[in-house]
Amino acid sequence: MDKPEPYKIVLSKKFSKVLKKSIDKKLHSGIEKEILLISEAPYKKTTTIQDPNLPFRKARKGEYRIFVHIDDDTRTLYILNIIHRDRAYKSKE
Repeated sequence: MDKPEPYKIVLSKKFSKVLKKSIDKKLHSGIEKEILLISEAPYKKTTTIQDPNLPFRKARKGEYRIFVHIDDDTRTLYILNIIHRDRAYKSKE
């Protein structure tokens, strides 16, 4: 049985900026590998976000959370942002 084609990956400007400026170089390649794995099985490699009104999902890579949007119609995986877990779960007051 053939494996389905991976989803096309689209990186947001915000994600790219954070990845270049804030992420340790060693972790950088691990995050790239994780994104490739997510593109092969996005629902298996991500989890829903607590707020059911948000159409986003998240994946864990070490201390960071990668936020994605999956478009099944176009088989596109939008990588929206990457945030350190300490900041990812803080509520804005």
